Parts: sequence; C-alpha cells; structure tokens
Amino acid sequence: MSDGAYSPPLAQGVEVLRPLDKEPIKETASKKVEMEYKVRLGDTLWSIADRTGISIARLAEVNQLNPEDILLEGKTLTIPGLELRYHKIASGETLSHIAGQYGISLGELLNANNLSNPDLIKVGATLVVPNNRMSETQTTISISGNQSSKVQIGGWAWPVAGNITSNFGIRGDRPHEGVDIGALSGATIVAPEQGKVVWSAARGTYGLTVILDHGNGIRSLYAHCSRLLVTEGQWVDRNQPIARVGNTGRSEGPHLHMEVLRQGIPLDPLLFLKERLFG
Repeated sequence: MSDGAYSPPLAQGVEVLRPLDKEPIKETASKKVEMEYKVRLGDTLWSIADRTGISIARLAEVNQLNPEDILLEGKTLTIPGLELRYHKIASGETLSHIAGQYGISLGELLNANNLSNPDLIKVGATLVVPNNRMSETQTTISISGNQSSKVQIGGWAWPVAGNITSNFGIRGDRPHEGVDIGALSGATIVAPEQGKVVWSAARGTYGLTVILDHGNGIRSLYAHCSRLLVTEGQWVDRNQPIARVGNTGRSEGPHLHMEVLRQGIPLDPLLFLKERLFG
C-alpha cells in the first residue's frame, strides 16, 4: 500500500464510474481496513479526529479512551475503517442530488469515484458513497467474507524536499484538503509509497496532476506539476519519480499540493509522511 494488478476494494459485480468518458469497470470486493497510527508529540484525540475525518466519540470508543485523555508519544491508535455504500444512478438524478441524499459534499462524492466532471454520469452505473457520517438508521451493503485488517501509516517518504507552506484544514473561509510543500520549479516529485497510477493529466484548477492508488481504499494526489513522468495504469515503486514541481492550474508560485484520501475522504497527509522532513 506485485506486479501492479491491484484493483480498489469494491463489491462483487459493482460498476464504478471512471474519469471522463471511460466505460464503467467491474471490481472485486476486498476486506474492510483499519489504520494504525503512532502518536507524535503534540497529538490529541481531538486533533487526530479532525485530521482523519473520524468523530472524536468514535475514535475514543475504538481505542477505549476518554476524549480528554492525554496521549503518550509512541502510543498506537486504531483509526476505524469506513463502511462503503453503493448507489445506482437513476434517470433524472444528478451527482449534487445524490450527494445531498447521503449527507456528503459533492466533492467527497467526486473524489470517492475519481471523477472530475459532475456532469459526466451514466444512468445505471453504480457510485461508491463515502460513509464516514453514517447514522445508526442507515444501512450498508454487506460484503460476504469481509474481514478486518490494519494498515500501518506514518512511514511514507516525503514526495519532495521543502517546507510546509500551507497545512491541512480550514484556510480562510474554505477547507484546504491537503498540504502545500514549497519547492523549486522542476524539482523531482517521487512516489512516497508504491502504488498504481490512476490519473496522470490536467485536472481543472489542480493543473497537471498525478493520482496514485495505494490499495486498501487509500489514494494520494500531487498537483500543480510542470511535467508528468508517469502514465495511467503504470505501477510505481516507493521513491520513483512521478512528476516535476510546477505552477500549473490555480497556483500562486511553484509548489507541490499533496492530498491523501481514504475512500474519497481527505485526511491530513502529515499523518502518513515520516515525522521528520530531512534525515
């Protein structure tokens, strides 16, 4: 998170929309995945919940803690897995309508299905619906044979050398769903972890963008590039060059914008990257 044959975890026989005009594809179910995170200096349950999209109550419950407990550096926390829901598109429906029906944003729905244009939908295709806000009255599709497993996070390589110029979270009056890393134009961007290239092209205000699928519902995004060094469908290894730093799209100077999404939900990339930038 091998020969590059990885397919994202989806229910048996489910058709899923792909970017642009590509035909829907069928994928095979995989097991529900939790993440394990080692507490760093300054972390609190509140800050970790905010950076992972999990409620503080749920995070405390899973780890048998109180919300106000002080976390010891090095303690391993379990980040609960997210359930998947599926929605078959009916005639007359729009993605905005579907997102509102499930209480999520249009952006979350687009990200979960790797879509860039909300108008390119196909009646009868099935959407993956992020379920991080599911209430007790809502239901999910049960995938037979599902088992829980845990993925260690926190040891990814840094994609480029530089300082954080903008953090994950609210920036001004809108969310910033990743981190910005300042770097010189043309600097090499490397894959922080092995994965499959699922996008390598221009992507609206993101400019030239690479998206990697690392398995277990986890994807990473690298935007505003000046040059792309990989193609869609290619398997890349950790530290393999994937792009060059640039200033394309909506950008105010050369830098790398990096995002990490789990089942379409943005998480703070700093939870995944090595604690120290250098050394």
